[in-house]
Amino acid sequence: MVLGAIQARDLIELSQQAETSGAFDALWVGDSLLAKPRLEAVALLSALAGATSRLKLAVGCLATFVHRHPLLFAQQWASLDLLSGGRSWLAVCLGGPDEQSAAQALEHQVMGVRSSERVGRMEEGIQILRKVWSGEKVSHHGEFYQFEGVKIEPRPAQQPCPIWIASNPTGLTWKGGASASDAAVERGFRRVARYADGWMTNKVSPAQFREQWARIARMAREEGRNPDALGSALYHNININEDRQQALEESKTFLDTYYTSKFSPAFVEGWTVAGARPSASRSCATTRRRASVTSRSGSRRGTSAASSSGSSPRWRRPSRAAAERSRPPLMRWSLTRGQTAALVLLVAALLVDAVLTLHNIREVATGVQWVSHTHEVLSEIEQAMSTLKDAETGQRGYLLTGERPYLEPYEQALPRLQAQLARLRALTIDNPPQTAHVLKLEQLTAERLALLRQGVDRFQAEPDKSRALALSRQYLLQGEGKRVMDLVRDEVYGMQQLERALLVRREAAARANTRTTLVSTVVGLGLGLVLVAIVIALVARNLDARQRTAGVLHAERERFRTTLTSIGDAVVVTDAQAGSPC
Repeated sequence: MVLGAIQARDLIELSQQAETSGAFDALWVGDSLLAKPRLEAVALLSALAGATSRLKLAVGCLATFVHRHPLLFAQQWASLDLLSGGRSWLAVCLGGPDEQSAAQALEHQVMGVRSSERVGRMEEGIQILRKVWSGEKVSHHGEFYQFEGVKIEPRPAQQPCPIWIASNPTGLTWKGGASASDAAVERGFRRVARYADGWMTNKVSPAQFREQWARIARMAREEGRNPDALGSALYHNININEDRQQALEESKTFLDTYYTSKFSPAFVEGWTVAGARPSASRSCATTRRRASVTSRSGSRRGTSAASSSGSSPRWRRPSRAAAERSRPPLMRWSLTRGQTAALVLLVAALLVDAVLTLHNIREVATGVQWVSHTHEVLSEIEQAMSTLKDAETGQRGYLLTGERPYLEPYEQALPRLQAQLARLRALTIDNPPQTAHVLKLEQLTAERLALLRQGVDRFQAEPDKSRALALSRQYLLQGEGKRVMDLVRDEVYGMQQLERALLVRREAAARANTRTTLVSTVVGLGLGLVLVAIVIALVARNLDARQRTAGVLHAERERFRTTLTSIGDAVVVTDAQAGSPC
């Protein structure tokens, strides 16, 4: 874990995601020994150099610059610049004084650097870097460092390799808001103008930054430098929160803890952009639901039948309309509230199961890929070792016999071995410990191949074949090649052990992912079947109840209709005097 919050591996993955996104131009890391615990800056940037290909790799700022010997650091940073293809970006600074915090004071104490020496050591260190990165043999006689005839190789890929200075010579300091003196501000600006290729600062407004940068530009002209060639950067913290005061309080808590200090609220506010996310125009689509209520009105039709006096009603074949009315009505299908809830639950469960299954399948596929990757690494290690043995065998056969055909395995192995080592380096780029082993293996392989080449050259340089064979035997018996080959075997064994341990973990993870996928699929399928059965049962019960209700209503309606239509109409016609019927 890094600071108890993130895995070291996560930093590499985040950097790769940042590069893939295309939204960033540089990766920045911090630096401190004791005051702000973290991964060492050059080591971390070297790992990121192997994991990325485009982004600038920067440290902002290198607070331990005053603690590091400039010659050793010159070689470290030049190596980083070469490994990254000229992507390094160095921003040095003084670090904090003793009175800033106890941890900062301890950092100076354990490194044997007095707080008052920081400015001199930084300026002298920058001058030394400029000298030794020129590629020439140089000397230096300063207050803190002295040396004669030193040449540091390799040189950085960038010429010149940029060196920025990070400083904050402003009115808002860590001292409870107390202002820095005018003289200190002037010296800080002059230092940037004289020594740096760029300036990084913070806790200033855009207007203040513009004014201060103009002062540095004027000073650069006074120093005989082109201010247009200098770079500048403003470093700020960001905390997005609807409650700005809460955002500032959160930022203060973090900064106090991170820097083991006690910053004033004004100091934190000057260093932090805090508040709500900027508003964006929003369109709100309102969905209006309309409840559709359908009502049915039943109409009863009265039918009169005339018959002669005393006659009974006669049966008539029912009309088509009457036949239609005699059928049980079809009930409109709808879901109850409980059925709707069950159906929604079913759909949600199926969606969740589908998402989990997809996720688990991806995990299984990833696990299988990593297991296959590990097997590939092991195979490549074995092939590289076998090829080196072929080269050794071919050279030995040639030295013992003097016959040219014996040299063919050696000559064929050379290009093949280089390609195998390159593939091995590409395969292990995700594993820093294994990458270190590969680099060591490449070094030992190169040393062994050089010895093999030396033996061949000596043999071919001797015109007397018998004497050449005797010298070759004597050369082989010296044991130097065996010593290097034993080191190669040890390195290969270490790589195999590391990869096999990784294989055990990855196979276990793959098996666990497979079991999880199987269990989640079975459980999801079972749960889905149960929910389907529940929904079907509820719907069937609802339909059955509705059909029974429809049957009762239909029977009652038919009974009422039959009653009305079966009553005879006895119509009696009389004259005005109520005489006898006509």
